[in-house]
Amino acid sequence: MKITQEHSTLSSVESAFIAVSQSDLLCWPTVRMPVLVAESFPQLGRLTALRFLEWVQGNPNGVISLPTGK
Repeated sequence: MKITQEHSTLSSVESAFIAVSQSDLLCWPTVRMPVLVAESFPQLGRLTALRFLEWVQGNPNGVISLPTGK
């Protein structure tokens, strides 16, 4: 099932990703959140990094925990 941007709350990075990739936002009945599909690992990494930076700009007093597994 495909849904449009109007039906979901997207960040500006996510909206730009959908516009550039010309893909749709996906949503299945069993999943509670929409899904963005990247075509490659580098594209997914870039999207993740930009979304992280966007979050940091919007939450200057936010706290991040990055577990390393050790």
